[in-house]
Amino acid sequence: MGVEPVLVPQMHPSAATKEAANKQIYEHAHPMFSTTPRNAFRPSSEMRPTLASIRSSRHFASFTAASPETVKLLFCRTFGEGERKHEGSPRLHGVSLKTTSQNSFRGCWYPSPRNKKIVGPLRRRSAALACRRLPALGNNSSNTRFIPAPFIAASPQRQVVIYTLHKMKNSVLLVFCRLFLGSLLMVSPAYALAESSSSTPLLSAMEHELQRAQGSLGKLDPAPYFMSYSVYDLDAGVISASQGALVSDSHFHGRRADVELRVGSTVLDNTHNRNRASGISSGQLPLDDDRDAIERVLWKLTYEQYRKAQRAFLNVKTETAVRAKDEDDSEDFSRETAQTHVDANWTLVKLNHAEWEERIRRYSSIFRGQPAIEESSAMLLVQNSRFHFVSSEGSRVVTPTGVIRLVIVASTHADDGMDLLRVETFQASSADKLPSDAEITAKIQKMVADLKTLRTAPVTEPATVPAMLSGRAAAVFFHEVLGHRLEGHRQRDDQEGQTFTKKLNELVLPDFLSVVDDPTQRELGGLELGGYYSFDDEGVPSSRVEVIQHGILKNFLMSRIPVKHFAKSNGHGRSEPGRMPTGRQGNLLVTSTKTVKDTELRQKLIDEIKKQGKPYGLYFEDIQGGFTLTMRQMPQAFQVLPVMVWKVYPDGKPDELVRGVDIVGTPLASLNRILVTGDTQQVFNGICGAESGQVPVAAAAPAMLFSEMEVQKRAHARNRPPILPPPDDATSATTGVKQ
Repeated sequence: MGVEPVLVPQMHPSAATKEAANKQIYEHAHPMFSTTPRNAFRPSSEMRPTLASIRSSRHFASFTAASPETVKLLFCRTFGEGERKHEGSPRLHGVSLKTTSQNSFRGCWYPSPRNKKIVGPLRRRSAALACRRLPALGNNSSNTRFIPAPFIAASPQRQVVIYTLHKMKNSVLLVFCRLFLGSLLMVSPAYALAESSSSTPLLSAMEHELQRAQGSLGKLDPAPYFMSYSVYDLDAGVISASQGALVSDSHFHGRRADVELRVGSTVLDNTHNRNRASGISSGQLPLDDDRDAIERVLWKLTYEQYRKAQRAFLNVKTETAVRAKDEDDSEDFSRETAQTHVDANWTLVKLNHAEWEERIRRYSSIFRGQPAIEESSAMLLVQNSRFHFVSSEGSRVVTPTGVIRLVIVASTHADDGMDLLRVETFQASSADKLPSDAEITAKIQKMVADLKTLRTAPVTEPATVPAMLSGRAAAVFFHEVLGHRLEGHRQRDDQEGQTFTKKLNELVLPDFLSVVDDPTQRELGGLELGGYYSFDDEGVPSSRVEVIQHGILKNFLMSRIPVKHFAKSNGHGRSEPGRMPTGRQGNLLVTSTKTVKDTELRQKLIDEIKKQGKPYGLYFEDIQGGFTLTMRQMPQAFQVLPVMVWKVYPDGKPDELVRGVDIVGTPLASLNRILVTGDTQQVFNGICGAESGQVPVAAAAPAMLFSEMEVQKRAHARNRPPILPPPDDATSATTGVKQ
């Protein structure tokens, strides 16, 4: 359940004119860093504050008065840890009210005596209060700072609750107004978030600065209609070794902040069409939980982003006026329910450092003494990250992520100069969930054997033949050929190929195949999925999306960029830090109702080869990656990069390993040549790059038989293998030791 929005602090129109000279712009509004004198801004009696919210249970909005007659002097102060208190802080019904010295007050407002009806019920849309300026506290006006609006709260019965404190220092009467969460008064979206006991200092600083920025920038023209802060707190360590020796052992801790700000409206804003980059600004954030330092960085990024968005929105309006109407006239931003989710259980990925140093050395030493292997390494990456997100809609999300990756890489050259590469990646959420030491060692030994065989393997010729893809290879194939074309934003961009945009409820795959993207699924067959996440990078909960049901297209992977017939996000707005989120894949899972046992699929391939009268077929055992072209000015084609490819002969001749072959084709033709699948899904975990950056993904599919698959020769360099033998060989030659 989200928190309902409340009224945004605003000025009366006449006040905006009279006070224009007071430099009420966000660049000079920060009370800590403003170059404007403390008492330069004095609101006129015509300014009318409206309702806003109390930010948290620790942060108070209070009424103060110099005398019982005036009664209602309002000042607002956010109280955090480590701030100074007056001696003898007052108490109210057991609630301790923290107060600071006068020179730390940030703002003072109080209603005119003629508005005593503030105590009674407030009308839903007429909460403006006539105000007049506060007399200086302590007869020293330089000790008073002003902000443009009060923070007034209402109970579910829409009663402003006022408590009276007894006389305290300087004979000042305090009246405390506290927010009762529930049915809040509302007119337009604003920032209203309840503080959780599990809130972090970083989240609190983000909330406070966002609220303050919203109030200041809300008086400008154009005013932002949406703002959000995203902070990625990353703690990572890397251990790498080569040839049995440690190469690096490093640690990194960093914080990166993204400020997203939109001006205009959801119908048309500064990110329209190809202007998405104008929606975000990024920068490094202090590592310490120093509230003032954090807010300073966010303040600067926010104003820089506002200026960028302001300029872009002017260009967007000009372009819209002179361009033909877009075919998809969907709004630029979707309306979503505010989310509150603070996961305080940040369990770090931990490991025995000394043990893993020894294991990484040992894994890398397997390549030692192998003259055929030119380069090799073993690397362990341990990554703990925490995503913090707050928005002007009221969302507050904190989600932790921990991952450990073991990457083994080895490469060599064939005699014709072709680069040959083998990579094995193991990924888990903790070290104890990685494969056993014996399994990893066996994989590395197979890599050595594969590369030795590939060096002497023949290069295959271009052909169109029956083919079988292993489950891992089929998973990568579907990710590249189908998955990217189902990402929501590609359905409205007039420069995209829009392969499937107008094929909703049409057959796009054989009717025995279904495809879902489910980032909520953690594991498949005991193997953890790399595309798992609970909230996307726009603060929207992830969800399982039935993309294709029995071959019929039903849905797209949506971020908060609406497309025709799909006005809401389904939790697939993803990005790397510094990029605007777009619809992306998470865990793409392919299932089939037309299956045979995996052991029988090879015979099906041989039968198809004989049926077509082809001299051979191809079996793609493993694939290292691929790419696809989706823009309409380019061919709507894909290229998948296999590593281990075998020629399968129909006459009983042993399978033959070949190299230098890539799978190519166009999606609509290739996807409808699937005849039958195996009965076991295999998983491919990897990192996917696109417009919104690199994100972790997973794909799973059963082995598949294609009636035909087109392959082409792979481009390669002509660098000869090293003429000088490696040191082991040189030693062997002089000592007579046989390798």
